Amino acid sequence: MHELGIATAIIEQVSAQAKKYKASAVKSVTIKVGTYSGVCTESLEFVYGPLAEDTLLENSQLIIQMSPFKIYCPHCQQTFAPAQFRRSCEVCGSTDVEIISGRELDLVSMEIASPCHHSAPATTINLQTNPKEDTYV
Repeated sequence: MHELGIATAIIEQVSAQAKKYKASAVKSVTIKVGTYSGVCTESLEFVYGPLAEDTLLENSQLIIQMSPFKIYCPHCQQTFAPAQFRRSCEVCGSTDVEIISGRELDLVSMEIASPCHHSAPATTINLQTNPKEDTYV
């Protein structure tokens, strides 16, 4: 189950970012998972909670945004989301296509609690360095 390693990496990376912001706790973590990334989201959710215990992420919510599989064909300049995985254009049949989404596993954001103001609202921090590129955990 590689979801154990993925959850560990998420917790380590978010913990490091939370420490930079001097957070007292992480309230939530949002990730984007492509439908063809190979990640079993149920397994990821299952291992996340126990792994987050005794860290800044303890009791945090893991929010998973699913990213659909999309292909772009430079020949006919069409973008489409096939119902099933395919590496050819639905319009012109070209096999020279680009997968533009559906394989990603990205850290999107975290919501943190301030160390000084426990009654203050949580702050959302963007964790994407370049949202248009696949940035794998």
